[in-house]
Amino acid sequence: MFLSTLSHKPILDTIKPYARAVRNRYQYRQSVARAATNSTRAVERRPAPVFVLGCGRSGTTLLGKLLSKHQGTHYLFEPYHLWAAVDPRTDAIRLHTHGAAARAFMDASHAGDEAQRRFERLLRYPTGAAPSDVVVEKTPINSLRIGYLEALAPGARYIHIVRDGIDVARSIERLAETNEYKIAGQKNWNQWWGDNDSKWNVLARDGAAAGYYPEEVPRIEDHRARGAYEWLTSLSEVDRWRETLGSRLMEFTYDALTSRPTAVLSEMAQFMGLEADEAWLEASRDEVGAERHNEGPAVCLPERMTEDFNRLQRRYQFTSRAEPMSVPMERTQIHRMATSQRLSIPSSAGLATA
Repeated sequence: MFLSTLSHKPILDTIKPYARAVRNRYQYRQSVARAATNSTRAVERRPAPVFVLGCGRSGTTLLGKLLSKHQGTHYLFEPYHLWAAVDPRTDAIRLHTHGAAARAFMDASHAGDEAQRRFERLLRYPTGAAPSDVVVEKTPINSLRIGYLEALAPGARYIHIVRDGIDVARSIERLAETNEYKIAGQKNWNQWWGDNDSKWNVLARDGAAAGYYPEEVPRIEDHRARGAYEWLTSLSEVDRWRETLGSRLMEFTYDALTSRPTAVLSEMAQFMGLEADEAWLEASRDEVGAERHNEGPAVCLPERMTEDFNRLQRRYQFTSRAEPMSVPMERTQIHRMATSQRLSIPSSAGLATA
């Protein structure tokens, strides 16, 4: 061998950001070109699409992977390039459309005729899908866009997976802080919040505009609390649509999927109109491990957010709880540090008084 195995990793780490940038540009350009074609397809009688919902880091990737193994599905894993070609405003992380007026929340008012046409071409009848395939799409931010999906795909079905909000918030924090996924040409890229904090900025703006704690959002500062807010708004939006969706919505917890995979997957196959054959169930069981919990510092939120967050935790029988942010975060952190080191906080620290 010309290079040892150890010497390969630094080279690959250098190449990967450039490879990702090239791939992203290619995928987006191809999608835009395909969306713009004037060719028409014969109308096919195709099963209603299925959208996997759930806040990111809730097990949506595992769930999508299990569904992709079924021979009766055509799976689209986080097709940001397709959504950006449907409407650049969907690109909340600004992976493809850096100058677009991105949005987090979207509803029927954003689904015009052109978006409908592009959706049909790119996601309703995706390349490679057989006429009988159930198209399954998974992009976590779509939990905030159910009204938009309903306008684009009337009659669609939804599978919602829910994980302990504390575990989700800590997992988001870990990804945002380690930030190992780099893309050449985007120096301010964050693995969770996108280009120059774009996803958080539009989530905070749109969430507040939708009535989700507008007076408390400005108090959120760390990645953990941001992740908790994303979880809270995602679940709240599914709740808002629950009655309208009725039997078109299936919901279960991450714990149920990992502890009772056969039962959950069998019910899910029936919900999608597919056969739960033993080969698929066995292959899926091999992928499922035990539920993992993320240890770490407390999740601290403003008072109203804390109440609603913990109400949802109780509803789904999750045992962990968020803590109220009773004083500004900076003072809380310094106070804890001072206490642990048996130091006093000097009055000249310039902190607001409680």
